[in-house]
Amino acid sequence: MILSTKKLKEGEIPESVNYESNNEIGELVNHYNELLHRLKENNQLRRKMVTDLSHEVRTPIQNLNGYLYAIKNGDIEQNEVVMESLFNESERLKHLIEQLDQLKEWDLAKHNVILDKSTVEISNLIRRCVSIFQWKFDQVHISIDLKLDEDLIELQEEGIQQVINNLLDNAYRYHEGSDPVQIHGKKHEDYYEFSIISKGQPIAPTDQEEIF
Repeated sequence: MILSTKKLKEGEIPESVNYESNNEIGELVNHYNELLHRLKENNQLRRKMVTDLSHEVRTPIQNLNGYLYAIKNGDIEQNEVVMESLFNESERLKHLIEQLDQLKEWDLAKHNVILDKSTVEISNLIRRCVSIFQWKFDQVHISIDLKLDEDLIELQEEGIQQVINNLLDNAYRYHEGSDPVQIHGKKHEDYYEFSIISKGQPIAPTDQEEIF
């Protein structure tokens, strides 16, 4: 156990200590092993959250960079829709950076950033996401079939926007053929069905577990 605590002091999370006894030392070892288990779980969660947030930060940066470059070169016009989309991307990037700051202090649960919900008109949210990718799709001659029902939904806007943007980014990167990317939203009695359908190479079985 002394060797284990030395490793812990050096920043390494050691394996559980093997000690079988029902005395006070055995109880102490059990508590110590529980502590090691929780430390491992917290470190795994922290690494996953850092990886996820790093991926989420990359998309708005690429979108902003691409659109600003296109505006600079005169490839697209500055209009209200584009400016609103760029502003929303900058706001999303700011919130993601705030989450990284909170993660540094291991304070996400306290701030409840990911759990805050509001009532949103879902078709407007989807159209904003599509508009920020429209120029990218146009550059590679990928058409979009956009059909959206309007509906008011209580959701975590930033989180849903991240999901939609990730799906659009995948459609942009991996779409094959001349068929349009289908982006459909259908209102049902008690739920809203949203789909992005794009033809591309199938995901390898070994990678499918990493999708969600």
